[in-house]
Amino acid sequence: MRKYLLFAFVILVGCMAFGQTVQRGVVREYNERSAKTPLAGVELRVSGAGSTMSGRDGSFALEFLTLEPGERVNVRRIEKEGYVLFNKEAVEQWNLNPSNPFVLVMCRADRFKRIRDNYYRNSEERYATQYKKERDELGRLQKEGKLKDEEYRKRLAEVSAEYERRLENLDTYVDRFARIDLSEISGVEQEIIELVEAGRFEEAIQKYDDLRIKEQLVEALERRRKVHNAIGRLTAAESNMSSSIDSLYASAERQIATLRLAGGVGNNSKILAIYREIAEADSSRVSWLQSTALAMSGYAADYNGALHYLRQALKIITGSSGEKSVDAANIYSEMGSMYRLAGDYRHAVEYLEKALAIYETADGSFESALATVYNNLGLTQNALGQDRKALDYLQRALTIIEAESGHDTPRVATVYNNIGLILHNLGEYSQALACHTEALEIRKRVLPPGSTELAGSYLNIGAEHSALGDYDEAIENFKAALVIMERELGNEHPNVALIYHDIGVVHYDTGDCPRALENYIKAMELWRKALGDEHPYVALSLSEIGKTYFRANDPEMALDYQMQALKLRKKIYGEAHPDIANSCVSLANIYSEAGDTDVAREYLEKALPIFEDFGVTNRVLEIANTLGEMFAKSDDYEQAIAYRIRALRAIEQKFGAVSEESALQCGTIGFHYLRLKRYPEALQYLSRTLEAFREIHGADSAQVKKLEELMARLDARDED
Repeated sequence: MRKYLLFAFVILVGCMAFGQTVQRGVVREYNERSAKTPLAGVELRVSGAGSTMSGRDGSFALEFLTLEPGERVNVRRIEKEGYVLFNKEAVEQWNLNPSNPFVLVMCRADRFKRIRDNYYRNSEERYATQYKKERDELGRLQKEGKLKDEEYRKRLAEVSAEYERRLENLDTYVDRFARIDLSEISGVEQEIIELVEAGRFEEAIQKYDDLRIKEQLVEALERRRKVHNAIGRLTAAESNMSSSIDSLYASAERQIATLRLAGGVGNNSKILAIYREIAEADSSRVSWLQSTALAMSGYAADYNGALHYLRQALKIITGSSGEKSVDAANIYSEMGSMYRLAGDYRHAVEYLEKALAIYETADGSFESALATVYNNLGLTQNALGQDRKALDYLQRALTIIEAESGHDTPRVATVYNNIGLILHNLGEYSQALACHTEALEIRKRVLPPGSTELAGSYLNIGAEHSALGDYDEAIENFKAALVIMERELGNEHPNVALIYHDIGVVHYDTGDCPRALENYIKAMELWRKALGDEHPYVALSLSEIGKTYFRANDPEMALDYQMQALKLRKKIYGEAHPDIANSCVSLANIYSEAGDTDVAREYLEKALPIFEDFGVTNRVLEIANTLGEMFAKSDDYEQAIAYRIRALRAIEQKFGAVSEESALQCGTIGFHYLRLKRYPEALQYLSRTLEAFREIHGADSAQVKKLEELMARLDARDED
């Protein structure tokens, strides 16, 4: 997850007297390479101010009663018949600034359509020519016997899919290119844009490389730093540098847009390098820091690196706008998402709830951001085992998004996907499959054929088929995901490793340990190469490899890998984290199978309080019941009861106080008390079971009758 001196002073005085803040500005008409001209008759409607129209000279004034300088201006409508808003991105980032007039740029609708159509026409022709060339080359190789028919059909399908993906991606980025203001860029960049308009991307990219924009910007930032250090304040020289730097930033953004439009793994690496090197040279520009964080996350899965840049952005925002501003909430939300992806769920909840508190008290214009927070809180609660809470958050997100933008949108598909993940955790695999299938169908309708989101759907559908025992279907979906991921992200991306990991899970479930190990090890090697040796995914691979050796009856290798996983997880997280508890459970299983019950119990006793502290309800329930059973088998019913009661608290949190699960648990506790001949306590818990059974099964059910008979005998014994 991402801005008259004397005249302005007079207006400020007026604002102070009447509690108003006035934003002045001007509307200009875009004339391509010619200078922009004033535009009258443009209607402006923004939250917190009355509507207004631009005058004959294009000027306008908005009077805000409650908005403070620096706060975001939320636009409801900017329109004039026959025109479209041109500088859309600037409007989306508009912060109230009474001391500087805001410039709105409008473009005649027919002119804007012509610009867009030109991009489409030239680019589509280029893509079609390239597609024909690649198709003809495959045909030639087939005729010469260098390609077998099956391989020919496979590669032809890949070429066709790539052609369709390019056409769809063109639609994603063409709007941004159509809004590039040619009157404000250099002649060289005008030449580059002309190349892009003609679909000659390689030449455009090369010209950008020749300009060395990134290097110029980094050098200019270094010169500005030296000016600051030398004189300690802004000077005319520094002001000139700032103007030059702003221009270079804009060029860098256009270069990134060109690389995105061209696509490909190599260009993605260039994008990441541009963001990161400029962010390192200048840590004062919030929007660039946020974009760098998103690039670190999206292109390299480097969530800790992303958090580094978001912390820098947050420090700037809280210093200028305060800790409870909407701008701060935006960064809290992004940080919460990054912490979740990094596996730090406690910090994820902390920052997401900070964002939630701000968005929920803001006006209704932040519904979209609110939905994003609900979605990420749902995913975080899912990771913590709080499945019902997770579903509630995701349903809230879905309601907001569908009300705002309808059903067939990528965000709706994302929420369906996430609801499917929760249903999977609840064991409702058929319902989860239905959700993932709906997400896939939406994505097919609204996204390019090669979108990585499609791969994500195939991956999740495969997981549901695996859970339902349809292993062949699972593998087919995993392979479909793998084709897309490798083509879009390269064969060494962390998400590609995730697919190999999931294929390993299928082979593990079917008992094919050698193939499971092969895929787990391949995933681990890719994660190590992409993310380093000390990443949580590497620890996950070590743990899964250990489980596989355990299943293959090689306890020595299993113990070795699980110990490696535990050691690495402690190095990453410290002494307390759900992944550390998971390692303890795996080690307990190994020692239990070897007959060393005491050591197994020690590891489970280490795991349980960690799961309790992190609120991982499912695991608390599982481990507490296992410990209760272990102590019961050794006739230590006092300890067995203590653990069963801890499990009962988790059951009540997960299923409610009156449920089949809580009733059965109370019954177990009651029978343990009977073993100790502590009849009052036994009656207390068995009474809770009886009340729940009456409500669930009915007063005349067989379960209720049997329990009533037992309790009557206990009552009589207690009286004796």
